[in-house]
Amino acid sequence: KVISWKDAPERGDAVDFLEIGGTADGVRKLMEGAEVLDVNHLHSQHESGPTLVHLRDVEPENVKWLSYPYIPRRKLAMIEGDPGVGKSFIGEAIATAVTLGRGLPGMDDREREDALILSAEDGLADTIRPRLDAMGADIDRVHAIDGPMDFSHGGLEILEGYVETVRPGVVIIDPLF
Repeated sequence: KVISWKDAPERGDAVDFLEIGGTADGVRKLMEGAEVLDVNHLHSQHESGPTLVHLRDVEPENVKWLSYPYIPRRKLAMIEGDPGVGKSFIGEAIATAVTLGRGLPGMDDREREDALILSAEDGLADTIRPRLDAMGADIDRVHAIDGPMDFSHGGLEILEGYVETVRPGVVIIDPLF
């Protein structure tokens, strides 16, 4: 069962919980009068959205790594930090390693793959290409989207089309905001 707080006498949000002391007694007070919904009812209202599943019904998969245990393949990995500390440089170094088939730290060498770079801040001709050349990247395997992308208004579909066309081993989005 899932408890919905929408009809509870006290709304049941974090502020209410903190105001009544944030204790087990507080949870009981929040639950008094709350509507109890059946999970199947929730699913029927959200058939196009996420669903509730039992983990017993989920087949475990092995994760493949670009760099174990930091960068999984076919998953999102983010490099975060203050401006000017080298996040873009690290992304370009990863792209270089992928295009040359070099294993990243902790990994064996691998098959050469393409890289796809999206950059909204650095110029392709004056920053990205010179860095990749200096690192020895296989430029024939590096693709870039020229200009910033907006992931709304069809931008995500455009990116998906480029990924389907290029089939890169890594996609670098710099920055993601």
